[in-house]
Amino acid sequence: MPILLVFMEKFGLLVRPIDGFDCRGKVIFANHYFVPSKLKDPSNTAQIDEELRNARFVTKTLCIMFNEVFIPRDLFDRILAGCLQKYALTRNSTGSAESSTLLQGFGCFQIEGVWNLIVSLQWNRSAITLTLYSMTERSIYLNTGRRLLKEIKIIIDTVLKTNCHEHMTYRDHLHCSYRLGPRDDPLPVDEVIMTRSHHLCRGETCRQKHQLGRRHLSVWITDTRHAQPRENYIPGQGTVPSIPPAGTRQKAWNRIRNWRKFFRNLLRTRSKKYVPTEHSEDPDHFGIPHRMPTAREFGRLSEHVGSWYTLMFAELGMESHAIEQIQSECSQLSFRSQITKMFLRWSTQFREQTYAHIASAVSKFGVDQDHILKTIERRSDIHRTVKGVELQEKTLNRKPTDDEIRIISENVNKSYFNLCLELGLKVPEIDQVDVEYDKVKDKMAKLLKRWVRGCKEPPATIRRILLAMERCNMDVATIGKMGLS
Repeated sequence: MPILLVFMEKFGLLVRPIDGFDCRGKVIFANHYFVPSKLKDPSNTAQIDEELRNARFVTKTLCIMFNEVFIPRDLFDRILAGCLQKYALTRNSTGSAESSTLLQGFGCFQIEGVWNLIVSLQWNRSAITLTLYSMTERSIYLNTGRRLLKEIKIIIDTVLKTNCHEHMTYRDHLHCSYRLGPRDDPLPVDEVIMTRSHHLCRGETCRQKHQLGRRHLSVWITDTRHAQPRENYIPGQGTVPSIPPAGTRQKAWNRIRNWRKFFRNLLRTRSKKYVPTEHSEDPDHFGIPHRMPTAREFGRLSEHVGSWYTLMFAELGMESHAIEQIQSECSQLSFRSQITKMFLRWSTQFREQTYAHIASAVSKFGVDQDHILKTIERRSDIHRTVKGVELQEKTLNRKPTDDEIRIISENVNKSYFNLCLELGLKVPEIDQVDVEYDKVKDKMAKLLKRWVRGCKEPPATIRRILLAMERCNMDVATIGKMGLS
């Protein structure tokens, strides 16, 4: 029977959906199968069309079109199975799934209780179309469409990779309908971004009745509102000098005043140097800082990241191959340290991003803002009480001896990288020692001795080491009973 299932899956008769990723980023397949041939013909979408006509809000369609390549039908079935595994089908008032919400190459999924996502796989056009609509809401949060697009692309990339079709590439287009006729010509996203004016839709049936522009694209793409070219882009003709917008002199002066105010506030914000203060622990007073987190703060943030880390980094703009490289290079580290390494790699690629961008991405996966606020560096951190350790204040406030460093090093686990960041050691220092030594205790002994010698203000103390270990969820109570006096 297992051999029969393998052959049926190989020839596309059965599809095993992707269920997620393990801690090393490897694909996990579900324990059930999806049978594409049992689905009804995709022409039976009258009920969905009726809902779209009566919906209170409908987005324009984003088309993911493969570049001049034939896509095997079984790949589309696997992509649909991945969507079916991740999202629930739209249900009617009685709670049962509608017969028209899952057809061959077509699915309508419920998102956040109020939105419906249409995923239509156009095999004859080598394209996948996405449309969001709601029967109750009049507007949509921008992050909803952008998050869904990234999740769908993760499913597509994973299916292509697991089926040895990584060479296939695709581009985003904008259209007015989830149906793509044989003569429909969706607008490339680049054309929409690079022009100020709206485009007439190139659908065969709509006969240029619709206009498409950046406003429609901003539901799906993050950076359309930042694309403000100084020249007008005309497809096929390059660029021409921009023409000032029509308007009265008063409107022009108002526009100039708004820009002046914007740059004045920007300079005022950039000129403020971040200095942790005692009252910054009050979230209402301080909030999320507008700066890039430090290496120590990245280590603290990684504590709150779970198995959804691939989706979070995709939200932040990090490529999947960069995540895989870090996982293979740092397999000896703990999961938390690997996430910290990914944060550090991300910070070098996106230097203009801030704490607020990370807070926004992490909060989408259920992490409370209070947890994020606790990761911010404060001066009072080094004076906290070590929980569960009964040592005299005189012992806690002095430098550790070589014997005490040996005891501490023997009780450090695979999160030693985060421990060193918490103590204030630089990443190149840690990486250098990481190459020189194999055992964790030897690495920590070398790094702790270097930290004690180089730490001036605040001084290197046993309290700081134990507090750092406590931050990294290490057993500090056992160390307090092993010869520290």
